[in-house]
Amino acid sequence: MGHNHKKETSQEHDSLFYSLFNHMSSGVAIYKVRNDGSSGKDYIVMDFNQAALRMEKKEIMGVKGKSLFDLRPNIDEYGLIPVFQKVWMTGESSFFPTKLYEDENNYNWYENRVFKLPNGEIVAVYDDVTERMKLELQLKQNMDDLLASQRIAHLGTWRLDLATNQVVWSEELYKMYGFDPAAPPPPYTEHMKLFTAESWEKLSHSLEQTRITGIPYELVLETVTKDGSNGWMWVRGETIKDSGGNAAGLWGAAQDITTRIQSELALLKMNDELIANGEELEAMNEEIRASLENLETAHRELAIAKKRAEDANAAKSQFLANMSHEIRTPMNGFMGMLQLLQLSGLTEEQQKFTQIAKRSADTLLVLVNDILDYSRIEAGKLELDRRNFNVHDMIHEVMALFSITADAAGLSMKAVIGKDIPPVIRGDSFRLKQIISNLVGNAVKFTHNGSIAIVVKEIKDIKELSNKNIKLEFIVKDTGIGIPPDKVDLLFQRFSQADSSTTRMHGGSGLGLSICKGLVEKMGGEIWVETLEGKGSSFYFTCVLEKAE
Repeated sequence: MGHNHKKETSQEHDSLFYSLFNHMSSGVAIYKVRNDGSSGKDYIVMDFNQAALRMEKKEIMGVKGKSLFDLRPNIDEYGLIPVFQKVWMTGESSFFPTKLYEDENNYNWYENRVFKLPNGEIVAVYDDVTERMKLELQLKQNMDDLLASQRIAHLGTWRLDLATNQVVWSEELYKMYGFDPAAPPPPYTEHMKLFTAESWEKLSHSLEQTRITGIPYELVLETVTKDGSNGWMWVRGETIKDSGGNAAGLWGAAQDITTRIQSELALLKMNDELIANGEELEAMNEEIRASLENLETAHRELAIAKKRAEDANAAKSQFLANMSHEIRTPMNGFMGMLQLLQLSGLTEEQQKFTQIAKRSADTLLVLVNDILDYSRIEAGKLELDRRNFNVHDMIHEVMALFSITADAAGLSMKAVIGKDIPPVIRGDSFRLKQIISNLVGNAVKFTHNGSIAIVVKEIKDIKELSNKNIKLEFIVKDTGIGIPPDKVDLLFQRFSQADSSTTRMHGGSGLGLSICKGLVEKMGGEIWVETLEGKGSSFYFTCVLEKAE
């Protein structure tokens, strides 16, 4: 009877134990230890309660007799085995929070309480705290984000408990005011020093009004940091109500807006400067307008003067043309009479005097012709004659004209005419011959020994020419005295010569090259010179002629 009673009592205790064991919300696992307990393979599962099976997602038949390593091959990575070993060897229970990874993206946190039974078995009681840990991590992340946002925005917060007068500052607020975040908030007297007197008065009054009325305040205050520099703060404060609706405290925010205010002040200064500059610009504009009016008046006066000068120049050119024409008529008669006089049987002395008069008349006639040509060119009344002519014949005529003079001076003359030049072309051969004769005449005058050459070649200028035109380049080269560099620019100006002494030595009006320039431009070309003093000169000119029909 007694034996049966004890047996029944033991069965009741076992039943009660397993009932509690399986109804616990915490997971409970019982392990038998073998070897030295240093590996997951040394812990053999004796029993799991229902909560442990749910957590492990296992069936009891699938865990009993298995090692921890069998259940979780990566168990040695969790840091739990050394805790188990210590408890097994010392008998001291241990609390161990750890996280168990199922895979790299899905993990759980467990709080483990491990202790040793008298029979040497190890019991692990563990709770799944994954949700709590996630909330704590999220809370920490939110706090980190808040601190980062405050740091980026230079925004600090504070809180005042009206019952205890305890003040709490955020980390960023300490930094904004130049205090150590590890120290407590500064006392009232130190707090005052953070603002100018006027700004502190505004802040104190607003704080008191908000505490009494509950109406929030918002201010922009001028600050004085610990290093003595001035700045600006945007501040806002509100009341904290208790459950009864009474003011239990105050909280607020402060943002460093020094950079913004400085920018605004700089913009205001720039605006003032722009206004001042605008006034100066307006005054300058008035001066410019007055100057423009004066320039316009001067321009009108200049235009009138230019018109008068042009009219006077035209009148002069017309006068020269008329006078040259009038002088040529009696000159022709005078020269005719001189020729007849030379044939009238004069004595040797009379013949000499007559020849001198004849040379003087020839020189005068050349001068009159030059003046007449120049006046026509300047007045724009020179017309070109267009007739067919032979280039070779024209060049040889020029050479024949100067051959006697060249031979007398011991000079050789030659002509080089391009083979591709048509034998007959159309243009004003008289004026073309006049240009070449002038250049060859100058070459003969200023060449004391050596040679003179006339070169003619065609220029293939597709852009400027039509199918009806031909462009020629003429070159008159000599080995004469050359021209000084500072005199080259004077060559083609009217009434000028490279050396004033040449007028006395060789004669001339100084109009020859100027007339050549006008005639060349009339023919659609240009004229220039390449020269080296003491070595000779090469005069170039181009002209556009027509192909013969």
